[in-house]
Amino acid sequence: MVKNKCSDLYYLVKVINEQNQEGVFKLNEIKPLLNNDMSIKRVPKNEIIHPGEIDVDYACYIIRGSFFKYRTEKKGGINFLSKEKAPAWSCLDKILDPEHSNFVEAKALEECTVLYVKRDYIIRCLEENSRFVLGMLKDMLTLTSTMSMKSDRLLFNDAKEHLLFYILEYWNRTNQGKKRCRIEMKNDYIAAELGVNVRTIYRTKKVLEDEGLITLEKGKIFVKQEQIEQIKLKLYN
Repeated sequence: MVKNKCSDLYYLVKVINEQNQEGVFKLNEIKPLLNNDMSIKRVPKNEIIHPGEIDVDYACYIIRGSFFKYRTEKKGGINFLSKEKAPAWSCLDKILDPEHSNFVEAKALEECTVLYVKRDYIIRCLEENSRFVLGMLKDMLTLTSTMSMKSDRLLFNDAKEHLLFYILEYWNRTNQGKKRCRIEMKNDYIAAELGVNVRTIYRTKKVLEDEGLITLEKGKIFVKQEQIEQIKLKLYN
């Protein structure tokens, strides 16, 4: 068992990042690096990684898999904030600045492996390890930039462009060298994220299919590399 030092978490995250860069996942190399303030759990597809409540005593580091974050309102409406792929932190605002944090929930798009880190321990690690702080700051800035770009697109583009950007982002985030990609998100989820109604999504999908930019099978969107290249030309030329 590794002693409970503030350097433990830094080296654990370093190993996880190296594994992701190499495209491998070796849980047997990760578990021995845990201490009593950390635990690992597998979260099945469509299950909650962490709830929306602000009062939490842990932070999450999603080691493997993809997930999305969203907020719900009292009337049942959903605001999809982002789709993310491991490795990624979550819940940091809830433990570091609960006064200004949001009721954001995270749900697994596929089975996820999640590292849960106790609140007091991660705060000590941040206070004592500047390298750990720099790495986490970079991750948070990347997420902020991504959400800002999404906001710009919602403001400046029409529904067709919204959906094309959505497909392109999904491909970049989940494809991992495959020749063909299926968009797993349901139509109402996509509509909520893009700020349009579901009927608009159905109409737009049909238009994109007629233009050869996507393929529809039983209502699901499929794209291959050739179509992605066409989408890039349409968006950026």
